[in-house]
Amino acid sequence: MGNLAEQKTLVSPLDDFMKDIPSNIPKNKIKLLKKIAYIKNIDGPLFFGFVSQFQDIVAKIRNIKYVIIRMKYVPYIDQSGLYALEDAIFYLKEKNIKVFLTGLQRQPRGMLERIKLIPELVPNEDVFKELDAGVNWILDKEIK
Repeated sequence: MGNLAEQKTLVSPLDDFMKDIPSNIPKNKIKLLKKIAYIKNIDGPLFFGFVSQFQDIVAKIRNIKYVIIRMKYVPYIDQSGLYALEDAIFYLKEKNIKVFLTGLQRQPRGMLERIKLIPELVPNEDVFKELDAGVNWILDKEIK
């Protein structure tokens, strides 16, 4: 199960998600954005193995300031997945990386709120319905 989850859990540069980025963003802004932001796409369940695999990938990324954790395809999160995600976000915050959550479905969001990951670790204003909203936040903040 851990291997299957790892295959469906990817950390990717924005190049892999360009179809989800608003097409009206100028190319020079996209170029800068690609250097400072990565997307963690979670497709399916989260397991305890998620944290170490995620930390290994993040450790290899240089100059990153933002990670968008895209949870559009996570219909359910259990206790182990909940704490795995919390550990991963703590790890990112220790590295001064700002974390956004996008696409949260009802059950996962409820679980994240129950343990107060939202709003104490990830403030409500850093939780977006869609990926493009997180991208636009970064653009507004970073790229004048």
